[in-house]
Amino acid sequence: MSCVFGINEMKHSSYCEDAVQTAISIKERIKVLSEALKNEFSVEIDVGIGIHYGPAVIGNIGPIDDLRLGLVGDAVNIASRIERKTREHNCDALITSNVRDNLYESKTLFAGEQLVNLKGVSKEMAVYPLA
Repeated sequence: MSCVFGINEMKHSSYCEDAVQTAISIKERIKVLSEALKNEFSVEIDVGIGIHYGPAVIGNIGPIDDLRLGLVGDAVNIASRIERKTREHNCDALITSNVRDNLYESKTLFAGEQLVNLKGVSKEMAVYPLA
């Protein structure tokens, strides 16, 4: 699943904060759901969340009777690859320095910098796990 913030707005001061707060809400709700599934069916679920900030091309794609919002661009690919890294780093969410640099209230929620290699990115990228 992908979430996009600020599609129709010009100001961007809160996009990263909104994304982080949404990730925290998702994490809390998944925890409750997982506990219920564990009690009822002995099954647990978990999610990894990758957040990156940058430009993307966004538009409707598909036939007229089944239009879907499509996202393409480096920012989309990096967010997806960061999400996969949550498994390796045993954390619920990772953000990139692009996001961290735009945080105010939530900056302290993230642990120290870690460098990761991402497919399609020529140099190591700094990421920060949700503490």
